[in-house]
Order: sequence, then C-alpha cells, then structure tokens
Amino acid sequence: MNKDDLTNTPCHEHTELENGEQSMDIQMVNSAAFWKKTSIEPDLLHKNSCDDVLISSPKYALPSILTSAQYHQIIRDTGSEIGKMFVLSPEGGCYIFKYLKNISAVSSERVGIPHQVALRFGVDTQTPQFQETLSALADDIPPFSFTMKNSADHYYFYRKDHEHVPGTMLIEVARQAVYFSTYQTGYERGTVSVSLSALSGDFLTYVELMYPVEITLNLIEEKKEPRFDYRSYRCSFFQRGKRVADIVTETPIIPMNLFQIIRDIPLTPSARFKPLESKKIEVAVTTEKVGTEIIRVSLISLDEIATVGKCSAPADMTSELSLITPGLKKLDIGPAIASDHGHMTVWRPAGTETFPRNIIKEFIKNYCVATGD
Repeated sequence: MNKDDLTNTPCHEHTELENGEQSMDIQMVNSAAFWKKTSIEPDLLHKNSCDDVLISSPKYALPSILTSAQYHQIIRDTGSEIGKMFVLSPEGGCYIFKYLKNISAVSSERVGIPHQVALRFGVDTQTPQFQETLSALADDIPPFSFTMKNSADHYYFYRKDHEHVPGTMLIEVARQAVYFSTYQTGYERGTVSVSLSALSGDFLTYVELMYPVEITLNLIEEKKEPRFDYRSYRCSFFQRGKRVADIVTETPIIPMNLFQIIRDIPLTPSARFKPLESKKIEVAVTTEKVGTEIIRVSLISLDEIATVGKCSAPADMTSELSLITPGLKKLDIGPAIASDHGHMTVWRPAGTETFPRNIIKEFIKNYCVATGD
C-alpha cells in the first residue's frame, strides 16, 4: 500500500468572582466513563429526542503532533507501531504525523488522526488500552473522534431523496460535536450555555450516503474573557480515509446567570401572543367548588390569558392556574379571576399586575408567536 495516498483505500467499517462572574477551570473528563460510551444523551446536545442525535461512539483521537515523552509513552504502553506514522520534527523535540497535509488544512495545527486512517498503518487507536493511554496524555483538551449517525430515514434531513449527505446535516453534526466536547472538558451542562457565534466551512467534495463518516474535533484556540470564555474548534469529516469537509466554529461558553440576562426579552403587558399552530397549549384551572378543568389557550400575555371552550369556574371566584406545556409539564402561574367574553374566557392575575414574568416569558419564547396586532 502506498501510504502517501490515504484516499484510495476503502476504510474500515465555578467559583464566584467579583460582580457575580464565574471562573470556569478545566477539569478533564473521566476517561473510564467517556470512551466506553456508544450512544450520547440528547440533553447533552441541547436536544430532546434520540432521533435528533447525529453522532455516536465518542473516542479520543491520536494527536497529529506529539511531544517526545508522549510519543515514547504511547509506544511503551500500547505496543503500537506508531513509529511508521510519525517523524521527528526538523527542530527536534516533537514527532509529527507523516501525512499531516492529508488530514489537516493547516500544517502547524495539532489535529486528531482519524481512526480509519490510523488503521491503514496497522494502529487501532480505539482499543481500551490505547484509549486509556491517550486519556493519560490529556494535560490539555485532546482531539476527539466520533462516528456520524447517517440514516437516510432521518425525518428532517432526508425529506427528499439524496445520493449525498446534505450540507446542513454536516453543520448540525459539527454543532453537536462541539457541544459534547465542551461539556466533556470542564463545563457542566446547566451551569453554562454553549452557543455558536460564527462558523465557516470548506466542503471539499460530496459526502456520500453509502459510506461511513468519521468526525474529528480539534481545539484551535481557547480564550478567557472577563464575561465568558471562547473556544475555536475545527470539525473535520473523513470518508474512506479522505478529508471531505471542514467546519470551523467560534464557540462562546456563557455562565447561565449571564445567559439568562442575554436572553431576556423585554415584553410589555400589552404584547399578545398565540400558540404555535403545531402546539397544543392548555391551562389547568383549579377552583374550590368546581375542581380542576383543562382548557385550550388561544392568547397569552403578561397580564392576561384567553381560553376557548367551556369553563365552569364562576366569574367572581379566584382560581389557580397552571400552564401545561406540550410535554405535559405544569407551570404554576398563581391565582386568577375569569371574565366571560362569549366566545372566550379571559383570565387576569388576582392581586398582582401581571402573571410571573419569567415563567410567561419562557413559555412565550418556546411555544408562541406574536399576533401581529
């Protein structure tokens, strides 16, 4: 086999700071719990359903640049013949993957060597012993490897016949890899929110539907800013040993208290919203004499909720209201008094000017659109 051409052989299948800001020190993932995974929980990728998870089998990837100590440690601990893959750099002191130009657009950048490429040199980087050794090297953020879950039956990305992987699917794969990696290297889901502020892509060729796709994720840069942290990642896609696409992302990592301030939407009490057509939004009305009724919501604002359908609650009596999400979660919004408007019932807060602002705002952001009035 000519190893100069890696493209022609089929592959194998917080602590508190001043002003309430938080420090976010990196703590490496526990390798024993990490590389043994085959599936990834949807919530870690900001998804609700397993159908939306497009990556699996997360692993450490062998870095393309190794210090002399790392190079010899891998040989000693794994018995792998990685010498056939690396050469000593001209300056000395580190070892560089011989065919770096085949797997990276930037020769000076440390990237992960795809498993499918390493196998061509007889090196299996995904054995337990090799993964344990790579985890012991992790004094910084290591490269990661994932398998893309590419199903032609996917309900969203394959609404029409494709003989290639849609580009929008590759972008979503890169986002998921970035989120997973960030939450696995020191940032806890729920204490921070990961976002994408910019991305750029190089789609070098069509990504075929019928061959497996491997993704490597590589940290390019990390910056600590006063308000939150930034990371730049390069997500590279490989098929049959060939690099077929690169997506570079700018990723702010925002403490949740700051994220909530950023995402606060200024609403006036007069702003009216209606539920999305695809969402069934209801409210539970509990009255002492009547019990609990479930009624359909037609309009919602900070200071009133309109419902349609029969309601038995007396107009002069206070009822307890709870919004019901499409996922059947109940959100208590307190006491309200009804007024009959013929075709609908309007509920207004009892004893306060508005319903709980945070609850109503989050509900509107998730399930409603402006009426346009």
